[in-house]
Amino acid sequence: MRLDELSLASTIEFPKPLTLNETRDLLDYLAISLPAEIRTTIEYLEDRYYFPDEKGLRKSRGNLRISGSIKNVNKFTFDSFVSRSLRMYGSSRIDAINFQTIPGYSLEEHGEDVRQLWDDIRNIVNEYFAERK
Repeated sequence: MRLDELSLASTIEFPKPLTLNETRDLLDYLAISLPAEIRTTIEYLEDRYYFPDEKGLRKSRGNLRISGSIKNVNKFTFDSFVSRSLRMYGSSRIDAINFQTIPGYSLEEHGEDVRQLWDDIRNIVNEYFAERK
């Protein structure tokens, strides 16, 4: 039961999966709204395939993974995160971010300041999607 609470608190699911550029826009929005310093590492596989009969090149991107840290510059609270992509959307779209948790700790054992950061970010993410409906 406690693991479910922690997983729910430390994961922010998106109403719709985002492309790399859309995820970058969301991170920009977070940086301005919190305000925050956000550092990321972006990894993805990029394919290029040439079709001789069509004399055309097809490019595709997959296995998108974004990891990094978000620091609230007013409160000096920070945490690390990693993106999540579900196979049903293809691995080139992000559908959630998972914050770092401490193995063996319950939700209550994680710092109140970090839990507040998760909630603040969740609220901003919800605002972001509400503005784009």
